[in-house]
Amino acid sequence: MTGEPVRFASSPGVIRSFCPVCGTPITYESTRWPDEIHILVGSMDNPAACPPANHYYADEQISWLELADHLPRHS
Repeated sequence: MTGEPVRFASSPGVIRSFCPVCGTPITYESTRWPDEIHILVGSMDNPAACPPANHYYADEQISWLELADHLPRHS
């Protein structure tokens, strides 16, 4: 992508950004976490270069999802 991402208020208190050319989602911002910008790993050129160290909001994961990586989980 070249240029600036497009920002969109997708719901109250939530801003999402995406590529203006292909529509790939890039970031998620919420008033729920005002000091954070969540970067979607699928938008990275080389996501393997940023392996996870923790799982956050694990209490919100889908019930059938099983992660067997033994990384620390946080609510």
